[in-house]
Amino acid sequence: MNRFWVFLIALSFFSFFSFGQAKRSTLRVRLSDGDLIKIAVNDRYFDKTGRSLTIGDLRGKRQYLKVYRFRPYADGRGGRAHLLFSGMLKLEKGHIYDAVVDVRTQQLSLTEVSALPAAPSQMPFRPGSDHAVGASPLPATPAPEALSPRLASLQQAMDRKDTDEGKLKIAKTFLEQPVTAEEVKTIASWFFFDDTRMLFIKAAYPGVTDKNQLPPIRDVFTEEATRNAFDQFLQEQR
Repeated sequence: MNRFWVFLIALSFFSFFSFGQAKRSTLRVRLSDGDLIKIAVNDRYFDKTGRSLTIGDLRGKRQYLKVYRFRPYADGRGGRAHLLFSGMLKLEKGHIYDAVVDVRTQQLSLTEVSALPAAPSQMPFRPGSDHAVGASPLPATPAPEALSPRLASLQQAMDRKDTDEGKLKIAKTFLEQPVTAEEVKTIASWFFFDDTRMLFIKAAYPGVTDKNQLPPIRDVFTEEATRNAFDQFLQEQR
């Protein structure tokens, strides 16, 4: 009898665990031109960069997805993420989905699949797209030799971090001393995402010695919506 109850309990536990696992969804995301991407799900930014990214263990039906095109700087030190798509996805629990963002329309196509097929080795090239593969790379960030010793040391420390969260923690240590608007703009360019650039600039604002030089910092953002939010922030400080 004891063995029976032990078996029954073990079977119940296994069934419960398997049922819980089956209720978690999987999502693969890629661009129609096969370029590098970064993604965020429910405002959680993932460390990985790739031509397709797969996220498993998604719980719940509603997932807020952001898909960024990632363009590495020519010098290999970091890069810039440009938002192509953001929106709420409705996923059935325990199902698998393949999502493709059309770089021309910036619309997302979501397909439910029984298993994820291999991603195409070659994506269609769109010569008319400003962001097509093969477009001119973004300019490199200033080399450490062109920076002050203090800034160069900060850049090296930030480059060792793979996430904006880690970069931000280090960048904030630079704010223990007064900073110039130009230094703030330079440091902000070392983050991947506009959201983090804005957080850093807001944290730096009280210690900026030449606040009248802050408006040009808006050029560091990749999204017009963030530039407008930055302009609004400056107006609120007056």
